[in-house]
Amino acid sequence: MSKAKTKVTEKTSGNLFDRVDSKLKYIISVAAILIALINMFSPYLFDNLRPTGSDVVASKGETKLYLDWQKSTGEKALWNPNIFGGMPIYARIIPQIIHFDTLINFLNSFVYWAFLYFFVGAIGLFFLLVYKKIPWYVGVIISVAFILLPDWQALLGDGHYTKLRAIMVLPWVVLTFSYFFERKTWFSAVLFGFIYSWMFRTQHFQIVFYSILMLAFLYIYPFVKLFVEKKYNEGLMFALKLIAALILTVITSAQPFLSIKEYAPYSTRGGNPIEMDEKQSTARESGGVSLDYAIQWSLAPAEVFDFFIQRFHGGLSGETYDGDKYPEYKGQRIPGYWGQKPFSGNYHYFGITLLIFALIGAITYRRDYFVSALTVFSGFTILLSFGEDLTWLYKLFYYYIPFFSKFRAPSMIANITFISLLILAAYGIKGFLEKYSINNSKQVFIILGAVLVFGLGVYLFKDLFSYLGKNDLKVYKPEVVNILKEMRQEFLAADALKMIITVIVLASFMTAFIFKKIRADLFVIILLAIVFVEIFSANKRASEKIELNNEALVEESVFKENDITNYLKNQTKDARLLVLGREFQSNHYSYFYPTINGYSAIKMQTIQDANDYLLFGANTSENINWNFINMLGGRFIIADGMINKPFLTPKAYLNDPQQVLFENSSALPKAWFVKETKTFGSEKEIMMQMKDTSFSPMNTALLLNHYQANKFTGVGSVKPITISPNKIL
Repeated sequence: MSKAKTKVTEKTSGNLFDRVDSKLKYIISVAAILIALINMFSPYLFDNLRPTGSDVVASKGETKLYLDWQKSTGEKALWNPNIFGGMPIYARIIPQIIHFDTLINFLNSFVYWAFLYFFVGAIGLFFLLVYKKIPWYVGVIISVAFILLPDWQALLGDGHYTKLRAIMVLPWVVLTFSYFFERKTWFSAVLFGFIYSWMFRTQHFQIVFYSILMLAFLYIYPFVKLFVEKKYNEGLMFALKLIAALILTVITSAQPFLSIKEYAPYSTRGGNPIEMDEKQSTARESGGVSLDYAIQWSLAPAEVFDFFIQRFHGGLSGETYDGDKYPEYKGQRIPGYWGQKPFSGNYHYFGITLLIFALIGAITYRRDYFVSALTVFSGFTILLSFGEDLTWLYKLFYYYIPFFSKFRAPSMIANITFISLLILAAYGIKGFLEKYSINNSKQVFIILGAVLVFGLGVYLFKDLFSYLGKNDLKVYKPEVVNILKEMRQEFLAADALKMIITVIVLASFMTAFIFKKIRADLFVIILLAIVFVEIFSANKRASEKIELNNEALVEESVFKENDITNYLKNQTKDARLLVLGREFQSNHYSYFYPTINGYSAIKMQTIQDANDYLLFGANTSENINWNFINMLGGRFIIADGMINKPFLTPKAYLNDPQQVLFENSSALPKAWFVKETKTFGSEKEIMMQMKDTSFSPMNTALLLNHYQANKFTGVGSVKPITISPNKIL
């Protein structure tokens, strides 16, 4: 025992960081995290700039009209009439109770909320590492790296805010559960329940599920071990307190959790599509989205290389060209991504330095159950992220794990993989500083050598890769494809070279430390610099893709008024607008008028079925089902050009982009009297009838066969007196 102590003392005696006062080290740690955050968020904090990404714009367009109504009436809207002909929004209402999220919402008036959440995430990870006996200065390195991961920039820029919030709370979930499992006190149970309810209240239940999966990997075995070792009382008391903590979680997050649970069966995540073809059968069987839709955004096995070679697969779908072969395109956006996904809007980049130390940590502390479980969990999440390429594994979860079939984008779990790898990297740095010397560093050099050989192999044999995306040959001319391939090869070569140089520099200083040529504290500073340079450059590349605008001018700049919007603003809101063409999946015009189309991650299943089978593909010259549009009250139509129909009258025009606003004289009102009802044996039969151009919604209502068919006069009219998001009178 004394020899071991002497060995560690000799190894770390040159580390001045170990002698820092306990209070001072926390001050230094928080200061380092804040410096990194302030540097990253300076445009947000000092210039009041905000992202104007796709989901940000979609959210503003979706909510504008009913938020204006709320402000003018003081009544909370429960229904959103702005998109998809109307859909419920009560499930998104979060009560303002005393909680961390409400505190951050309050502080958002003074400091940008994302800055606060990043700070929460970094501090949570730091304290988790300190709790796990990781030296505080290692915790600083890992926390700063966590802040700078470029993946978070995409979440921030595109407006994936619920996911970002949930990820930032995750380190606190692991910390409080670890504390709860070790202490097993009522206080620790309540603390975990309170933190876990915070994650639930973010409303991103896919990340919530991944957190459950992570805790299961880390603590199922230790829990079962209590009973194996006949510690029945301890095990049962822990289970009792865990149930109490989960009850606290449910109570604190009941709204919106229960409201979302109520709405889910009627949404596209509810597994209730009309089975018009075989694609919908998997959704019915699993009770969620269809399998094809669920695995569409899978991470191809080769895309794991993007973890440490940032643009191995070309980077983003809109990548900025910075190569030398085609100087005329320098600084322009090109279709860089050539991986398996439909397109890419983020960098799944982790950095080679941290990966090396994650491997060292996994090997050095393989007898520590927490580390070994974390290693297995990291590997498992990577396999699960493959989705489409490892369908048998994904199907096990899809069909047999509750709620899993409601999720999509298997590649999303890589976000959790990165957090797991960061923790392993912390163990790796600790192990390297404390356990390796000239006599026992063979494993370290094997890892460094293998990584370097891989990097050199990629760089030297870069001509062997295809650099072709799924649809490149269909979309681009051969000469354009050849240019794209050469540009993408430049991206790969530049980032592979960056990786090789990083490994050589890192290996040099690691070797110097092992041979006692540099002190431990100097190595820590150098390591922080290497990590910062490597990750910061990747972060900078990601942040430069974010479109920012002054917060007060975001709406004004994005939702610019034009002849079409001016016309719509002067119309009563008792009808709907349908936008055809390039902006069909946009909420831009929803900002000005209620629309039939739009964008939402969890829309109503009925409107999804209608979009898939009824709206288009009709037997008309434009393949558009005008009867269905009339039934939905589509009084206004925006198209990318002229449509010659006797019931369409042009009302406004745009030249850039070219669009025409038509008024549809055949659109039906909010309610009317039909002349007859017809019954059918299934929803599929009703859909087929509605698709028939002979169907007249003005005269006929279609019902399932448990209703009785009737004849009516069809005489009379219905005139709404009051129309609001919550009621029509």
